[in-house]
Amino acid sequence: MNRNIVIRTQLHSKVADLLRSQILLQSKPGDKLEGERDLAARFGVSVGTLREALRSLAQEGLLTRRHGSGTFVSDRSGDQHVGILIELEVSHPRASRFHLRAGQELKDYLLAHGVPARLYLGRTQPGSVSLQVTCPEFRHELAAGRLSAVATIVAPWGREWLASIEKQGLPVVGLWTDTLPCRVDLDYPGMVAQGTRYLMEHGRHKLALLGWGDRTQTQTFRRVMEAAGIRSREAWICSELNPSLPGAGWEEFREMWVSGAEKPDGLLVLDDMLFDDVKTAILEMGIRVPEQLTVVTHANKGAGLTAPFPFARAEFDPDKSARELGGLLLKLIRKEPVDSPVVTQGFQWCVPEEDLIRFVPVTHAEAVE
Repeated sequence: MNRNIVIRTQLHSKVADLLRSQILLQSKPGDKLEGERDLAARFGVSVGTLREALRSLAQEGLLTRRHGSGTFVSDRSGDQHVGILIELEVSHPRASRFHLRAGQELKDYLLAHGVPARLYLGRTQPGSVSLQVTCPEFRHELAAGRLSAVATIVAPWGREWLASIEKQGLPVVGLWTDTLPCRVDLDYPGMVAQGTRYLMEHGRHKLALLGWGDRTQTQTFRRVMEAAGIRSREAWICSELNPSLPGAGWEEFREMWVSGAEKPDGLLVLDDMLFDDVKTAILEMGIRVPEQLTVVTHANKGAGLTAPFPFARAEFDPDKSARELGGLLLKLIRKEPVDSPVVTQGFQWCVPEEDLIRFVPVTHAEAVE
């Protein structure tokens, strides 16, 4: 390609980006832009380059060009919608179905309340993080001013990706995203505390934990055992497993079981994909459950988590997550007061039918103390 053409293309794209930002932040539908020569002089480019920038913004639907009248800011209200971002490769075989289910339910919830919404799927692999949005359609719609609000089921890491959203002043909520002031958190501390207490109530005092990505989980695990006078064994606490790696839970649990004469008698698994790995290891090694080992795991409601042995589980409901997020976002869109910008979603405690013992649930407040 001719070098001059490349430079010209880069230049008109840069002018289009600057104009787009100005329009989204300062203009309203129907506003007329300056004349082409004035705009070209302001940006220090030729009229030809300026026209190419205007043409690209018109193709996006941001501008309307009227022959003999000038260029006007388009009315985008009919095209605007809530962008529901799942920054995750949901087609990955190790991706939890929770996120896609929550996103679809949130879209249906908003549509039922008269708010148009669309799903946007990223390409970040399970267990990995991205600093930017990897979905080009989301980036394009955001840049074109077609998003009225944003909800994240899985968000990029940090705050860098939020800059363009905040510049436009869009309402934004997220699931389990501590960089957002308005969000829904899953009560993982409560789940860890209740699961640990359940094991101890069953006379299990040599406890192991398998999880990933959250230091507060292991802190809660240690704190509950310490309060009960039970010593934690660091070799049996693993919170850095990547659930996207096949066999990660199998390998780690097997190492815990065969590395010494002493073996854990209680196991808390904090990811449903890791539980499938652990289940395989338990069956391959012939471990008797619950005689030798009592098992508690995280689960997602409706995912159909099964095993040929009894286990207790704490279920989080993706439909409830969607309703909580949707209710929070509707208030922001309607500029209604928000009683609590952070909603903590609880879980449903499920135990084997033969194990319906009296058990005192742990509240979120107790878990994080």
